[in-house]
Amino acid sequence: MKSRFTTLATWLLMVCAAILAAPFFGADAGAAPFDPRMIGLMGIGGLIINKANLEGVFINLKTLFNKAFDAAPSIWQQTTMLVPSGSSQNNYNWLSRFPKMRRWVGEKFIKQFEAFKYAIVNEDWEATVAVDRNDIELFVSALKQD
Repeated sequence: MKSRFTTLATWLLMVCAAILAAPFFGADAGAAPFDPRMIGLMGIGGLIINKANLEGVFINLKTLFNKAFDAAPSIWQQTTMLVPSGSSQNNYNWLSRFPKMRRWVGEKFIKQFEAFKYAIVNEDWEATVAVDRNDIELFVSALKQD
């Protein structure tokens, strides 16, 4: 029961946040126009689960997430370097470290360089989530009961 409540509470928070944020994100953010019928998600009425309503909810959620993601501070540039890749992997070759300078007294000490290399294979990354239709219907029915 706790798991069901957590799922419903999470959905309620996400959907309410998306609906409440919709008027603040205009067409410039790529969001769909705010549909007043979506107010039903906040417990005033019911939500008809159809393609248009679900698209509106998910567009608002995506917009809200992307705005928050873009607003978050990013410090990766302070510690890393962006290396564009034009192939399936990047190869890095280098010689061992250059010896430290020292005062020349007596014979020269010759350091032999060693060659090293490694390859980084480019990989695809993603994070996809799925929501079962039954969970959405359960969420909407719980809203209707409240």
